[in-house]
Amino acid sequence: MRRRSMAWAILGTAGLFAIRRTASAAYPERPVTLVVPFAPGGGTDILGRLVADHLRGLLNQPFVVENRPGAGATIGASHVARATPDGYTLLVGTSAELTIGPTLLSPQRYDPVKDFAPIALLGSSANALLAHPGYSPRNVAELMRDAAARPQGVSYASGGVGTGPHLSGELLQAMTGMHLSHVPYRGSGPALSDVMSGQVPLMFATLAAALPVIRDGRVRALAVTSATRSSELPDVPTVAEQGLPGYESVTWYAVLAPAGTPAEALTQLRGAIETVLRTPALQARLRTLGIEAPAQQPDMPAMRARIHSELLAWARLIRENDIRAE
Repeated sequence: MRRRSMAWAILGTAGLFAIRRTASAAYPERPVTLVVPFAPGGGTDILGRLVADHLRGLLNQPFVVENRPGAGATIGASHVARATPDGYTLLVGTSAELTIGPTLLSPQRYDPVKDFAPIALLGSSANALLAHPGYSPRNVAELMRDAAARPQGVSYASGGVGTGPHLSGELLQAMTGMHLSHVPYRGSGPALSDVMSGQVPLMFATLAAALPVIRDGRVRALAVTSATRSSELPDVPTVAEQGLPGYESVTWYAVLAPAGTPAEALTQLRGAIETVLRTPALQARLRTLGIEAPAQQPDMPAMRARIHSELLAWARLIRENDIRAE
């Protein structure tokens, strides 16, 4: 009887392990929602839909994009932070709502470090420092001299207060001491229109917005804000190359899950995303959006550490320059 009981116990344990293996291997076994915290049609939305299409084909389940815009992208992010942590509600997040928004908006809707489980980095995009073609400075050094000669400094536009392009300008001002006067717009489209018409001489813009008007000569690129040059603008130097080592201001994109999501689901998703990011067609499409896929995927602890360090850095810049949300 003792041997029979032991045998049944062993069989039961083996059965439990088999069920667990089957459950983890089966993920996903129903549709997965990818929350994009921006309106349809923007760069993050396009990126989310590209990734969803590739994951659908790879994992044989629908990956459905759900747009939840508003409040600087924090509405969609807070929805995912509060979602059931089962791997079926994910965030296509950006550094905007994870490292900038929590400082600008009060009350804080979520803790970007504690409330999310980072899964995979999708890529990063530099901003470009643009000038009207008739504006004389051709590089950052000449811009500094021009700003010093003007009592009111030089005006620059962006798509809004607290956006990555706005803070690119604030960081440049902080590191050089030159006086730049921010002119916020409700979106990059109206801002670009005024720069192209000469109403405002300068603008920081995402590469996705900037590339078409740079290529047709309607604006001139003085610099890009990434640590290395953009593959789409190889002849445009970085700000760091122009005498400001350490300057970097990029928007990065990642997929995150609610904290507490099972490790099996996170691992399966991470592997699938790494696979789709190696697809040459997807890499080429990302480059047209000004997004560089990561050469090497950071691990999850490194992604969490990046969120934490950038959150502190942007919070300090926002506090020291008394930047407030519109």
